[in-house]
Amino acid sequence: MARPLENNRHKDARGQIISNATRLVLSQGYSNTSVDAINARAGLSKGTFYHYFRSKSDLLDAVVDVLTREGAENTRRAIKHAAGGAIERFEQFMDAARRWRLVGLPETAEIMRAVFKPENSLLRERMRDQSITLAAPALTELLEDGNDEGVFDVEDPRATARVFLLLAYAVSDDMVREVMSSTLSDTDLLAAIAPRGVAFMRAVEALLGVAPYTLGGPDEKLLAGMVRAFRAETESDS
Repeated sequence: MARPLENNRHKDARGQIISNATRLVLSQGYSNTSVDAINARAGLSKGTFYHYFRSKSDLLDAVVDVLTREGAENTRRAIKHAAGGAIERFEQFMDAARRWRLVGLPETAEIMRAVFKPENSLLRERMRDQSITLAAPALTELLEDGNDEGVFDVEDPRATARVFLLLAYAVSDDMVREVMSSTLSDTDLLAAIAPRGVAFMRAVEALLGVAPYTLGGPDEKLLAGMVRAFRAETESDS
């Protein structure tokens, strides 16, 4: 049996590697981050690294877990503890997911800007896949509840949960890219991206089998917050 001190050392060393790797990957990209650079920043030997991780790809999984688990846990809790019927619970779930992903944490914009660097495409894909894997079971259960209540008409809740999450990520990513690259004023940019949020909501209603306009439109205050957060990062980078 491992001694408590040995367990603490294990957690500390592994945590140092993950923490420093996360900072390096976000600042310079996964492909440009070497094991040697991670060890140098953490003050550890290469042997120590390979004691905890089989490869740099194995470490990437741990970095992805750090960047996605809190948001996924928040959205899962939103599903589990939301009040009301299935429709009300679904809307609360979407609100929690949007707030974390777009402007829920002070560092979200900074992280997302780093994740959207071309050199971090693999990191972005793994974050998406991990988030979907973590959120899909609770969302599937919610869709099943909606079927049981007679308010949803979903033929395959598990498949529909995954399609919804994939669509949500695609639309969100499209908006983020637009905000990061656009030269429009904040007002004109909001006018450009808000209709995509409306179209997304109508598509979600079709997935759920509910009447059009059952769900509300996009949260324009939230979209405005996203624009301000990402543009603040752009100004600080310039």
